[in-house]
Amino acid sequence: MQPSNKYSYLLPTSKTRWRLLKVGLVTVFGVALFYQLRGWQGVPGLIKASGRFIRLFLSSYGLIPIALVLANILMESSKWQVLVRLNHPISIHRAVRDVLSGWALGIFTPQRVGEYAGRLLSFPKEARSKGLYFVFIGSIAQNMTHLLGIIPIAIWWIRTMHEPIAHIAAYLFTICILSVVLYAYFHLPDLMGYLRHRLSTISYLKKIIPSSTPPVPSPVLLKVLLLSILRYGAYLSLFVFLLKWLAPGQEVALLYLYVPLVFALQSGFPLPPAISFLARIEFALISLRGLSLHEASIAAAGIWLWVLNLLLPSLVGLVLVLLKKQQNDLNKTNR
Repeated sequence: MQPSNKYSYLLPTSKTRWRLLKVGLVTVFGVALFYQLRGWQGVPGLIKASGRFIRLFLSSYGLIPIALVLANILMESSKWQVLVRLNHPISIHRAVRDVLSGWALGIFTPQRVGEYAGRLLSFPKEARSKGLYFVFIGSIAQNMTHLLGIIPIAIWWIRTMHEPIAHIAAYLFTICILSVVLYAYFHLPDLMGYLRHRLSTISYLKKIIPSSTPPVPSPVLLKVLLLSILRYGAYLSLFVFLLKWLAPGQEVALLYLYVPLVFALQSGFPLPPAISFLARIEFALISLRGLSLHEASIAAAGIWLWVLNLLLPSLVGLVLVLLKKQQNDLNKTNR
């Protein structure tokens, strides 16, 4: 007898309904962002700021953003290698190829769903179910860094409180939230098993929740989290560097304090990466409005961050996917 779920009527029960819901939400949000920026009056300033970035990449300082992009790719690839070698050992070269291929296929899907399939293209069929679970763990770990990233500014805000009781309560609340998140992360297999049991009456959710969760030792989960933090530091530093380049007088410490709010807000919206930079610009304009930054500088930095950190690596990944497909077709022909 299957367990009942009194909340199942609130969720779409078919794959088609889920797809329609995703497409509808993404389309509405994307169109709203497009018209928001279309009516923006800072376009001339945006063009001027982009010109400064072109001069940046033609100078010796252009090596800094390139190094940060490579560090971002390397940290994500190392994280992937650490996870999959539990059941399917791969080289770091292979891990880089899988990551770039996943980014290429996930650029147009909400929350990079296509990234799951892209990373598993070269895996044997019997290993793909476990690989899917490992991609999920890596994604959870990376999203956790967005929560960890806003802890410094949360502490800074708490320190400005004058009421001792509110001061202590805010600290306790922050510690409790952090403890719950870390506990859930280090008990992911148990959590996934519980969700599958509770949502077993919803056919579509039962398909996407793994039927078995391979054991992942706590030391491995810790290493994945640390690599995620290093990767977060790479793309956070890249955004800070781009903003600092356009506003030399801005304090770097304040940028490192406020920019994490942008990534934390963006992580709450499951938009395809192809248009997520629009949301990042909007969130950056909101989060950084207390700093002495021109709107055009913020928008230009957001666009170039998307180009460097996602678009260019995705294009490389697309080439790798096409080469892999060509090789597979050639192998089938020779058989």
